[in-house]
Amino acid sequence: VILFFAPPFVSKLSDSGFLAKIFNPEAIAEPEEIIVEPEPEIPPELKIPVELQIDVTAAEGFEIISTEIIPEEVTVEGEDDLLAGIEKIDTDFIDFTGLDEDVTYYVELISPGEGITLKPGIVNIKIDIEPIPVALPQKEIADIPLEMAEMDKAFDYSINPETAIIMIEGPEDQIEEFDGSSLKIAVDVSTYQVGNHGVTIENPELPEGFNVLEIIPSEIVLNVSEKPEPKKVEKPKEDEKKKTDDKKTDPVPVEDSSAKGLFETALGKYNKGLYDDAIGIFKKAIEKDPNYRNAWYYRGLAYYKKSETGGYGKQKRDELYAAAITNFTKVIQLKSNDKLAYYYRGLSLMALSKNLQAPVDDFKKYVQLTPSDKLGHFYLGTAYNKKYEWNSAISSFKNCLKYDMNYKPAYGGLWLAYKSSKGFDAAVTTYTGMINKNPGGAVGYYYLGLAYEEKGVHAKAVQNIKKALEIYPAYTDASKWLKKAGEM
Repeated sequence: VILFFAPPFVSKLSDSGFLAKIFNPEAIAEPEEIIVEPEPEIPPELKIPVELQIDVTAAEGFEIISTEIIPEEVTVEGEDDLLAGIEKIDTDFIDFTGLDEDVTYYVELISPGEGITLKPGIVNIKIDIEPIPVALPQKEIADIPLEMAEMDKAFDYSINPETAIIMIEGPEDQIEEFDGSSLKIAVDVSTYQVGNHGVTIENPELPEGFNVLEIIPSEIVLNVSEKPEPKKVEKPKEDEKKKTDDKKTDPVPVEDSSAKGLFETALGKYNKGLYDDAIGIFKKAIEKDPNYRNAWYYRGLAYYKKSETGGYGKQKRDELYAAAITNFTKVIQLKSNDKLAYYYRGLSLMALSKNLQAPVDDFKKYVQLTPSDKLGHFYLGTAYNKKYEWNSAISSFKNCLKYDMNYKPAYGGLWLAYKSSKGFDAAVTTYTGMINKNPGGAVGYYYLGLAYEEKGVHAKAVQNIKKALEIYPAYTDASKWLKKAGEM
């Protein structure tokens, strides 16, 4: 016996109505009704500034450097009639009195009313506190010896002057007894080439609690020259031995065609600004000695100086910068820690503007080799600005200003980074801190004024830029700004 089981669709086929629909060509299928749900309405929203409700004071001996709200604005959602007239959002009241350290605190926001949503509902408060500098007793110490270090045996070195005067400050109970007799200042000469160089004097090591306020002079002159080759003593000829006349005559000068002789001739041309002549003779010296590092360095410097003299079109300048880069690269191959080769190659690469990371790498290396040179940090910041890496640029310019608080170009580069990144709150904090450390510096007030103007606080902008002009009446940028703003 075989049993058959009909699947469900077979019973469906027995429905005459269903079959009629299949086999009747005039039958029309009616679609099911589709219900479209309306999209929910998005309530209106606004960006409203946050106003901090706070009572804050610093402990004795401390001062408040800045107070920051993050974020400064919040999103407010609600019906139009509820949002009308809202100009600010208050925080809960907080009380910070007697602060002696930085504070980071989260505080809730107060909603203006029912039906209004705040996003976010809390903000972060940052308060920067610093000790008030205490004036320490000062003392002058003279005749600190300057000692040259890391000298190359192939060169002769001399410095002028050979001693320095330092002004120091220190603890009241120690400074009178400290005579500085054990002090000395090391001058690292390892990376300097033949010629005269201005060398910035580094601070000597002092006992804990002591600081160097000033070094006189701040820069010395270093002279580097190649040691003369030992002269060969020629034996007199037999006929000269028989001469009784003891008069001696100087030999007729003959052009020295050795690598060293050619280098010295080229260096003389370079020092006179005759760069084309110098480049040609340096080339001959290199042909004599392919590893003559100084010849490579000064030929690169001649190409760089020539490109900087002006009067050339872009294509020619680029060719000169490229030639300089080639020579400085060879110097670095011969001596991997030649800081001046990194410095000038970085400048040439930045001027060429073909590989924006390359000058960053060179100036980072230069800063590593010479951490206290403000120019290294300045040009590193400039290279970061060209790459639009604003935070790195800001850090580099701040480092530059640590070594020279009055170096105006660094303020300009720093402001470019802040303005380009819209970091006006951070700019206010930075310039305020610089003014606290150097209240007699006009440039800090000027850029603080610019930052306030960008924030829309015109009164504070005018106040600070007028202060800059008061400190330095010949400050052209400040007077121009005030005239343009109708404040002069």
